[in-house]
Amino acid sequence: MSTTDDLQTALDRIRADQQGRWIATIVGIGIGILAATIDPVGIVLGAMLVALPARDPYRGVFRGLGFGLLVVGLLAVQLLLAGTLGPAVGLGLPFYLAVGIGVGFGVLGGLVRGIV
Repeated sequence: MSTTDDLQTALDRIRADQQGRWIATIVGIGIGILAATIDPVGIVLGAMLVALPARDPYRGVFRGLGFGLLVVGLLAVQLLLAGTLGPAVGLGLPFYLAVGIGVGFGVLGGLVRGIV
């Protein structure tokens, strides 16, 4: 048996167990948020980790979208606490581009469920 087969077998076991899916999702969210604080590409990593335990590819994409929205929401909360949300939104296009990139990276990471 190859390493790929072992990984697929482990993923199938996690996907079959509801508690395993919840645990894997929570761990993926934690690792993803930590990775997203280091680099924006961490959003893709986090969305991939959240999407992998999904039962089917459609749910994986929606999980990735949800993770991207979570990261964008956490950014908005951080800006709000710093008192700079108003000026950031006032920038217009650069702010909306940052929001779009966060959501788009989440969907991109969620697409990995269609591959694995």
